[in-house]
Order: sequence, then C-alpha cells, then structure tokens
Amino acid sequence: MVKPFVLLLLLFSAGCYTSQYMPYTEEQQAWPTAPGGFMATNTVIPAYYGYPPRPYIQIGQVFVATQSLQVNTLQVAARIAKQNGADAVCVLNNGTHYVGTVTSGFVAGGPNFASGFSSTAPIYGGNTKVLAIKFK
Repeated sequence: MVKPFVLLLLLFSAGCYTSQYMPYTEEQQAWPTAPGGFMATNTVIPAYYGYPPRPYIQIGQVFVATQSLQVNTLQVAARIAKQNGADAVCVLNNGTHYVGTVTSGFVAGGPNFASGFSSTAPIYGGNTKVLAIKFK
C-alpha cells in the first residue's frame, strides 16, 4: 500500500502549469533600451532582466504559474513567447507564491503507551510574467 504522504508528494510535484498569452494591441511607441544589462541564456530566446540593448516592438505578454517548483516558469514563458513570434522577452516578474501546506503523521501504540511524530512543510509554486518583444 502506498502511503498517503507519498501520494501527496507526487500530486504536488507534478510538472503542470497554467499560462496565458495576451497580444499587445495598442500603438507602438519608442520603447526604452539600455546599453548593458543582465540576460538569461538558458532559455530558447534571450530573457532580459531590464531593457534590451536595441530597439524593439512589444508583441504581447506571457504569464505562467505552477503549483510546484519542478517547472522552470521562465523557460516556459520564453517558449510561449517564441511560439507567438518573439525574438526575446523582458522579465517583469520571476518568483514564487505560497500554494499550501502538506502534513504527514504516524502514531503507534500499545496497551500502556503511544508514540508518534508528524511533519508539516509549506508548498510553493513558481510564477513568471514577461513582455514578448520583436527586434526592429
């Protein structure tokens, strides 16, 4: 028999996520650029933490959330942006959020004694919001 704690762990460590892509429909502007900055290179397209170094247009916004930290939400957001025509993304938010708590316990006893333990741990999920951009 599989213990309930193991089933809960499997349930909360699944690699599921929710995502939303919203296209940018307003008039394009002269969006800000910066000559240098930080860029993640472990994604399918560059992910800038700040303004990119050259002119661009905004084509949309991507939001990704998970119920566990097993999924890299920035990689998922970059992939969705690329599927919608983006050359890069600008990271607006890349963090975690509280999902819930899991508790497990065990008690054993006999006619004259009882002994046991319990354990409680928080569960966190990931969330990322990026701007999908296309270079001019």
